[in-house]
Amino acid sequence: MEKTKNIIKKSGAVLFRERDGEKDVLLEYRDREYHDWTFPKGGMEDGETAEVTAVRELREETGYNIEVLQELPDIRYEFDEGKVIQHMFLAKVIDGHLTPEFKSDRLKWVPIEEAENLLTHQDLKDYLSKITALKR
Repeated sequence: MEKTKNIIKKSGAVLFRERDGEKDVLLEYRDREYHDWTFPKGGMEDGETAEVTAVRELREETGYNIEVLQELPDIRYEFDEGKVIQHMFLAKVIDGHLTPEFKSDRLKWVPIEEAENLLTHQDLKDYLSKITALKR
């Protein structure tokens, strides 16, 4: 008999800024457990919408208050403990100071053209390529 997998819901954002006519995205290096470059995100709490989670998680993980500009396609993947549905948004910074939630983690603004090379997982590289193609 096949064991039923958990469904884990997360929410995050592709946070961007424009500087000198160039667009950068914010990436997070998670040093404590995963040792990977990814988009800031986190788990949805009971009663939260995906957008509320994204705003809360970005504030916690980056120190920024954000404005959600639009909903993006979900990211879906499986791992040993279950399936993940990660709701994503395109967002920009309203205010705040760049401060990682955990001292060992790093946050880095990266030009979009370089972000695909820095992201650790191929599915995230493909995702960024797909959403930047939609914005052109």
